[in-house]
Amino acid sequence: MLFSTKRGISIMQSDKRMYFSMKALLFFQNKLLILQKQDRHGAKPWELPGGGVEFGEDPQTALEREIQEETGLTMEFICPLQTWRYQKTANEYLTGLICLCETQDDAVRLSHEHIDYRWVEVHELSNYALHPSLTEGLRKINAEKLFRASKKMAEFCSQRAVP
Repeated sequence: MLFSTKRGISIMQSDKRMYFSMKALLFFQNKLLILQKQDRHGAKPWELPGGGVEFGEDPQTALEREIQEETGLTMEFICPLQTWRYQKTANEYLTGLICLCETQDDAVRLSHEHIDYRWVEVHELSNYALHPSLTEGLRKINAEKLFRASKKMAEFCSQRAVP
């Protein structure tokens, strides 16, 4: 059974639920945006911008909306990179997709969901306590595979019959 919640799409199997989320490796020039979450449990983890996909919403549109809501920024979607998942409770899973994106502006306006932000160089990311599920998703991104995929996609796009 599929139903919509305020936090996005939920797939329900008996008493089990799965939510879908989009996160961005959002770059301005050579720096990456990370946000510090205002966690209701008192933790203040760092995370990537993004959030839940609403029922019937295109995932890319959801990512654009979430980034606008959380930061006030507009972004350009480049490509999907890697999946990630997180078991929230015994009966709830959050599954997501990390995407590569760019913005032309670094003037962040934080929403109520976050208390701080940083534009960091990629090598500085390990200095911030990211949620373990995002850390694992980022660890799985393989530059060599991405390079091969980009070459194949360029070939596909140059030869495709569909507009």
